[in-house]
Amino acid sequence: MSSGNKSVQLSKRLGEIYAAHPEALNPTEQEDLEIGRLEMLALFGAHLGGDYDQKKINQVAGLDRRLQEARLYLGRELEGGRISREHFLKVFNELAALIFERCQEILGKKDFGRLFGGSADQVRHLIDPSIFLGSPGR
Repeated sequence: MSSGNKSVQLSKRLGEIYAAHPEALNPTEQEDLEIGRLEMLALFGAHLGGDYDQKKINQVAGLDRRLQEARLYLGRELEGGRISREHFLKVFNELAALIFERCQEILGKKDFGRLFGGSADQVRHLIDPSIFLGSPGR
């Protein structure tokens, strides 16, 4: 399947997910995690096919859930004034790097690249520091 068709397939599936979950605009933490799980499954379906190894899907989806749980926890800590934006960014990106490395071990480099669009090293910083911290070039 061409990358254009994969993008269309993914966009269509994400549209279906959001249509079925109107709470996606202001979700509870549990709804946020469930929507994230559905998004991950849509990503697998679009980029690795519906018959991909279910054990690997479950392992990667579990790791993604842990990353999202950490994001929510860090967000609560940030909103509560218990951590700084810099600390949030540092901890989240370090955890993302570890999780992406593990996902790449599970999937192999080729399938990891097909799923996420690059190697673990290339996609490790999910949050752009200059945008999150509000200081360009930092």
